[in-house]
Amino acid sequence: MSLRTKVILAWVITTVALFVVLYVALSRILLSQFLQLETLNTLNHVQRARQAGSDGSVWLFSSSEAVANLCQMAGLQDMDWRGARAVATHPRIADAVRAAGWGVVVASRPALNDIRQTLGSIESQHP
Repeated sequence: MSLRTKVILAWVITTVALFVVLYVALSRILLSQFLQLETLNTLNHVQRARQAGSDGSVWLFSSSEAVANLCQMAGLQDMDWRGARAVATHPRIADAVRAAGWGVVVASRPALNDIRQTLGSIESQHP
C-alpha cells in the first residue's frame, strides 16, 4: 500500500469516526430536548385538564378508556371532578364518567347535531 493510499485511508477513517461521534452527541442532545419538551407538554396538559375540571368547561367523551386514561395521568389521580361537566356519546361511557366522579354527565348520541343540542342543554340547565 502506498503512502498516499495510507494517508487517504487514515483521513477516511478519521472522518467517519468524527461523524459517528458527532452523530451520537447530536442524537443525545436531540433526545434530551425531546424528553424535556414531552415533559413540558405533559405538564401543560395536566394543568389544562385541572383547570377545565373546575372552570365550567364541558368535556366530550367518546370512550370509557379515555376517562380511565385521563384519571390515571400523573397529576390527575387526586383530581376532584365533582365540578366538571361532560357529554358522553354512549350510556356506558356516561356511567364510566359518573363513576370517575364528574358532577354533571349527560349522554348523547354521537351525531354532531345531537352533541350540539346536548351541549346547549348542559349550558342552559347546568351553568
